[in-house]
Amino acid sequence: EVVEVAEDWGTHVPNARLLGALDEHRDATLLAVVHGETSTGSLHPLAELGGALTERPGTLLMADCVTTLGGTELDVHGWGVDYAYSCTQKCVGSPPGMSPISVSAAAIERFEARSTPVGFSFDFELLRKYWVERPATYHHTAPVLHIYALYEVLRETLAEGVAERCARHVAAGTHLQERLRDAGLRLIAEPEHQLPQLSAVAVPDGVDGNEVQDELLLEHGIEVGGGLPGAPEMWRIGLMGPNASIETADRVFDALMSVLETTDAAISA
Repeated sequence: EVVEVAEDWGTHVPNARLLGALDEHRDATLLAVVHGETSTGSLHPLAELGGALTERPGTLLMADCVTTLGGTELDVHGWGVDYAYSCTQKCVGSPPGMSPISVSAAAIERFEARSTPVGFSFDFELLRKYWVERPATYHHTAPVLHIYALYEVLRETLAEGVAERCARHVAAGTHLQERLRDAGLRLIAEPEHQLPQLSAVAVPDGVDGNEVQDELLLEHGIEVGGGLPGAPEMWRIGLMGPNASIETADRVFDALMSVLETTDAAISA
């Protein structure tokens, strides 16, 4: 049984509400949150949750870190995250196709205590035989080229410095967001919970958002995303991996403004 704790688009779910929901459902075994929400560009204060859950040993913490790994501070062990998963594209900057994961000792114990079988893809016991136990179990066919690509990207990350890489993403995203606000455009996320590497920009009144996206792609070679079904009309601009730079931020902003100048956009700086 899944209990959903939701807020409006662009509004983060306060940790107090999540903990309150756990108080109402004392038998909950897992709390799942999204660290960086790409549908609105909202960053969840994940660090506060792990400490609060130490008093609830029966509830494990799972975090979706798909957008934050490699671009935002992330301390899964220090923050008490039991399950964390991400991807190799986005801020990591490697080709898509693999999913880095982190699993705590408590999560492994929970898995070992299961009485029902799990599918092949989520079998932590099998993964442990592949990765931890020696002699290792023969591994199924692996995406060798993806692994080499990830190795190279991680080498570059260590050369740059993990903290420095995150700071670069913050600097580029903050720069773009400041320019967008100064130009009179509205960001969907709350300012105090704004994800640096993903800027969700509300489409101004009188503007066809799809036409602007098409113009950006055809005339400027820049592709930005739109909003998800049911969300307010928006553009979603990602500055991740090699694109997390002041130069790219300025190029995207200048291109967007040049396209908007040809429309009847209702913008007030």
